[in-house]
Amino acid sequence: MKKAFSNVNWKRFMVSVLTAVLVAGSTLSYYQVVKAENNVSVKSVLGDAYGYGIFVGGRTVLSGDSESNICTTDLVYSANIGYSGVGTIYVGGLYQGSGSNIRCANLILNQATFAERGGRWFVNVNANGQGGTCVGTTQQVGVIEKGSYDIATAISGVSANAVNLLGRGEELKPNNEGKYNLSLADGQTIYKVDNVSYFEPQVSVSNSKTVIFNITPSGESISLVGQSVNGVANYPNQDEASIVVWNFGDYNGTINMSTMRGTIIAPNANVVLSGGNLSGRVVAASFTASSESHFKGSEWHPETTTEPPVMTTEPPVTTTEPPVMTTEPPVMTTEPPVTTTQPPVTTT
Repeated sequence: MKKAFSNVNWKRFMVSVLTAVLVAGSTLSYYQVVKAENNVSVKSVLGDAYGYGIFVGGRTVLSGDSESNICTTDLVYSANIGYSGVGTIYVGGLYQGSGSNIRCANLILNQATFAERGGRWFVNVNANGQGGTCVGTTQQVGVIEKGSYDIATAISGVSANAVNLLGRGEELKPNNEGKYNLSLADGQTIYKVDNVSYFEPQVSVSNSKTVIFNITPSGESISLVGQSVNGVANYPNQDEASIVVWNFGDYNGTINMSTMRGTIIAPNANVVLSGGNLSGRVVAASFTASSESHFKGSEWHPETTTEPPVMTTEPPVTTTEPPVMTTEPPVMTTEPPVTTTQPPVTTT
C-alpha cells in the first residue's frame, strides 16, 4: 500500500516542479509572475475619473480626433471631439475650439460664456450674447450648461491611490534579448517596472487575464509603446480599458506614448500621444494628442447650476430705400399777344 504524501513531502514536490518550470522556460527565468492576493479595483483607484476617456487637471490640447468623454481644466482643440448625442465634456477654464467640431450630450462650462442663436451654440460670447465661436448645432451638442467641478481635488485623490498601488507587485526584468514577453495567468497580475526610459511589453489579455504595470521611470521622460499589447478593442468601453493598467504613481515627468491600449494613470505627469491611437483612458496633469483617442465612457457629469443660457434674438435685416423723387419743371407756354394794327382812316 502506497503511503500518502506528508505535508513536508508535498511542499518538496511542489518546489521541484516549480524549479523545473522556471529552468525549462528561458523567458520565465528572467522575471517572476506574482498574482496579487486581492485584485485591485481600478474603479476605486480612479474615482470620478473612471467614467472619462480624458481626465486632466491642467490643459488638454487635441489636434487628433477624439471620441471620448472629457473632463479638463482647459481645452484647446482643432479636430473632431466627442460623440453625437452621447457623453459629457466638462471644461473648467479656457475653452478654445476651431469651429463646430464638438459632439456630445452635455457640454458643461464653468467659466466660458455661451449662447444659443438660431439653433446653433456659440461659446465665448460677449455680455450681450453676441460674437463668440460657433461650436456646433443643437443636434450636435444636446445641452450647454453652467456648472462647476473640483478637478484639483479629484486629481489629488487619484494621485494618492496611484502611489499606494505603485508599491504592489514584483519586479519585472527583460529577458536576454532585452524584451518583456509576458504570459499571464488567469486573474490580475501586477508587475513593478523600475528605472526604465523605454517600455514596450508583449502581452495578450482577456477578461479573465488582466495586468497592472507599476512603472517608475529613470529620468525626466519615458517612451511608452503599447504596439505589442493585444486584447483591448479599438473602441473599448470602460471595463475593457481596465484590463491593462499603466500606473505611474506621482511621477511628474513627461510620458511620450504611441499606440496605447488600456488605462494610463499619471495624475502628475505631462502625457503626450504623438503616434498611433489611444484605445482607453488617460488621467494626467496635462495631455497633448496629435493622434486619435477612443473611449466612450459613461454619462456622469458635474452638478450644474440652473442658470439658463443667454438667448439672443437677432433683429431681421431691414433695408430702407428713400422714395424716388422725380421733379419735372412745369411746362411753360408763352404765346405772344395778338396785335392788330389798322391804318388810321383819313378824310379829305
